[in-house]
Amino acid sequence: MRIKFISNHNKKVALNVVGKYVDLKSINYSYDDYTKDYPEKVEGFIESKVLYNIERSGKALTSFPASAVAAIRVGINYNYFILKDKKLRTEFLEYLDVSLDYQLDFESFEIHTEAYGDYQELERFKNDYEIKNEIIFEKYKEKWHLAFSGIISEYINKKTSSKG
Repeated sequence: MRIKFISNHNKKVALNVVGKYVDLKSINYSYDDYTKDYPEKVEGFIESKVLYNIERSGKALTSFPASAVAAIRVGINYNYFILKDKKLRTEFLEYLDVSLDYQLDFESFEIHTEAYGDYQELERFKNDYEIKNEIIFEKYKEKWHLAFSGIISEYINKKTSSKG
């Protein structure tokens, strides 16, 4: 649903301002709409989908520290934690554009995550999130295995722990 967000002075209203007052999910304001309405945002940020998620919620990008802003601008390195503050990191996880559409079993631990499955599927996951660790064969479980930490680990731990 395309809506032009223009003020009385014919200036575009920032999406985060609109998001404070309107539930943009409920009116199906999509990322495609955002790219048409705010092309300068899409061009200026590699992680423009994350920026869209933040602004759509009514938050300003500047509510996060410079390290998060930089990561959204130049690309998120999923091997690191990006934010030192645990509370901010947990909030930031909600806005990430991560797909867990893999045929993998994830096992969560306090400071890392382990993925088990087919070697090619693990390799696809590893490449998608530029995970530095090697895929190894876990002889006790008799499965291929990839262990990793960083923000991708926290994201998976949060998403898989909230399922049940």
